[in-house]
Amino acid sequence: MEDAIINEKYENLALGSLMTGLGFGNCSTTLGHALSYVFSNEGYSHGHALAFTTTAAHFFNNSIFYSRFKKLVKKLNFEPIFLKQDFDTASEIILKDRKHLDNNPVSVEKNNIIELLKKINHGKIFENI
Repeated sequence: MEDAIINEKYENLALGSLMTGLGFGNCSTTLGHALSYVFSNEGYSHGHALAFTTTAAHFFNNSIFYSRFKKLVKKLNFEPIFLKQDFDTASEIILKDRKHLDNNPVSVEKNNIIELLKKINHGKIFENI
């Protein structure tokens, strides 16, 4: 999938999508998903929100995939997302999502969530946070 997007080999997208789906179907999701729902609840599509929230999660988790994921999302040129509700309320909603947060490789606290939401809202998610 990465090669298909970065190198514009669109004929390989279907196979890449299948492989990606199989991978997601056999693992647990984490912080990126937990962050995404507050944006989806305000009208952003789930995938659109995930482009930004998963980038933030990769950074927060010090993931070896952060740079690669960020490059893919920038290439896809998504419109920025913006959370309307206040960060404190949103962070309380996110903290209740134990299913995703408990799977995260790094412990997540309320202040971490608020900082990530601010970075997403201010368009700074693609800078080295």
